[in-house]
Amino acid sequence: MSGPINETFDVVIVGGGISGGALAIVLARAGVRVKILERDRVYQDRVRSGFMACWRVAELQRLNLADILTAAGGAFMKRVVPMRKPCPPRWPSSSPWT
Repeated sequence: MSGPINETFDVVIVGGGISGGALAIVLARAGVRVKILERDRVYQDRVRSGFMACWRVAELQRLNLADILTAAGGAFMKRVVPMRKPCPPRWPSSSPWT
């Protein structure tokens, strides 16, 4: 643990991953005293998806975080063609929808 125990924060964020880190940056820029609690001493990249929708990219740009993403190797696609494979639901045999 670092820092004195009697520190005061406005917000404590549990998890310093992509979402927690972005939230902390936005709040800190707004003058909020933020503390991030992260279980791991060394950050492990845990990308949950290989795709970021266009509205998420717009949000990154609005938060001035897009340059950080591209500097880390991220790339923006101008066009995406999703694959659509039919995947019928598999209901339990006791389901009223079978």
